[in-house]
Amino acid sequence: MKDELGKPINIRLHRSSQEKLEAESVALGYSHFRTFLRDKLESQVDAGAQVEALRRENDAAFMEIVERLESMNIGESSQEGEAGRIAIETLYLLRTALGPETLNKAHKDLKRIGVEPYIFN
Repeated sequence: MKDELGKPINIRLHRSSQEKLEAESVALGYSHFRTFLRDKLESQVDAGAQVEALRRENDAAFMEIVERLESMNIGESSQEGEAGRIAIETLYLLRTALGPETLNKAHKDLKRIGVEPYIFN
């Protein structure tokens, strides 16, 4: 079942932006510019939901790393505790800095040198 359309929204675009969007809609085979704009806006909403789902998945994977490090009793002495906190922070920084493409490349490089990467479930 498709959602009902809401009330029309009137917007004004800069002429150059409108021309680019109209050219894109023609190139994609849209017969109506308004349909193209509606689809484009709705896809942005869907993309936001996908990004949020990826963020939740990434957070869960990171928490698994933290739990595994903690289960290794890294914090028994002051030096080991500091090393554990540094490891956790480093992993967090790396996970937030890397995108999926970079992570896949890193996994391929690890396999190439004979190291099996850990894949989170």
